[in-house]
Amino acid sequence: MLRILIPLLGAVLALTGPLSHAEEEAQEPASKSIYVSMHPHFLTNLADGKHFVQIKAQAMVANEETQSALKLHMPAVRHELLMLLGDMQAADLKGVAQKQQFLDNAVAVMREVLIQRQAPAADVEGMFITSMVIQ
Repeated sequence: MLRILIPLLGAVLALTGPLSHAEEEAQEPASKSIYVSMHPHFLTNLADGKHFVQIKAQAMVANEETQSALKLHMPAVRHELLMLLGDMQAADLKGVAQKQQFLDNAVAVMREVLIQRQAPAADVEGMFITSMVIQ
């Protein structure tokens, strides 16, 4: 059986040939997104004064220029995100739709901070919550 499979495999490889450079590039993922840790975790009181939220998150950026700008301006970004969170109620973060709205707002805040700071790039693609506690 093995005597039949080896020549058959060789014939298939000979017919298909090696991948061209263009085919190799086409197989690579289109996105080269970079994840930026937003450490330490966000921890703040919510607007109702009865609850607090702790969030562990990662930002996703399109390129190294935005990664560098985000790291450089992280204190300003964290400040604005804490202000955004501090203005929210616990109910604003309960459901999937509410969390997605927060993430959309957070991305807009990050882009705005980078634009205000005249960063060379503000290609923030997203933010991902990797842990969240509301008490």
